[in-house]
Amino acid sequence: MHYGFSFSRRYCSWLGLNWRETLTNVAKTIPSFKKVRISAYWDELEPKEGRFDFSPLQEELDLCAELGLEVLLTIGMKAQRWPEYYLPNFISAASLQERTLQFLDEISEKFKDEEVIFAWQVENEPLDKSGPHNKQISIQFLQQEINLVRKVSAKPIYINLWGNAMFLRGHFQDALKLENINAIGIDLYPKTPLKGSLYAGPLASHGSFELFYHKVVNSGRKAIISELQAEPWENFDFRHNHNKVKSISVAKIQENLTKYHHNLLSETYLWGVEYWVWAGILPEVAKLLE
Repeated sequence: MHYGFSFSRRYCSWLGLNWRETLTNVAKTIPSFKKVRISAYWDELEPKEGRFDFSPLQEELDLCAELGLEVLLTIGMKAQRWPEYYLPNFISAASLQERTLQFLDEISEKFKDEEVIFAWQVENEPLDKSGPHNKQISIQFLQQEINLVRKVSAKPIYINLWGNAMFLRGHFQDALKLENINAIGIDLYPKTPLKGSLYAGPLASHGSFELFYHKVVNSGRKAIISELQAEPWENFDFRHNHNKVKSISVAKIQENLTKYHHNLLSETYLWGVEYWVWAGILPEVAKLLE
């Protein structure tokens, strides 16, 4: 199994970090990282209706290429990090699906020959309700999106699911029925906050996840962890109360790496490298991955 990482320029900004310096620092400190998962934020790439500006994304891709990183690019109406949906302000509910397909066509056509991109991730946790309005993407529309990208590009196509409640929601059954996909990922967060000092983790046993991995692999797809928690998830802004963080530590990252390792997984993407830089723990985490 290979470890990669997810990365967000917007999260760097929230933490007060320079995204170029942060990405460079991570890549050079942990040279075993070969793959990075980044997102195309629709609202910044189509700032005015029908007028695309892909330069912010191109700049990020160019730096990844310079650092020797291969990119798993998330495209669609959803992307990494809150608020989940990154819709331009001119998009209406009535035009959402049509405009999403137009955006997917534009971006996949634009970057289909970009060598640094090794695969597409179509949407981010599309089948799960999320964002300020608790919306989800239907399995039927997700299949339309996947089919469109497949017609434009031969690059592998990934999708991902919120793993903590995957079996309760039953989305894994739908995911296995999707056509034209090459990998299915799950997002696992072993310590998410409840009320007070209580935390919760995935609502399933290791045996359940192993069964899912077997089903994915037996269907001819790769099974991956698209997000493995390696940063805080608290009910407060940890930037101002970092001493109260209980959901993550270097020891907890080590525990997560050990607990969720499985030989059926081909890739695991760690979630929180920006935090490692901000908190000054990047060198310690690097030792875990040597």
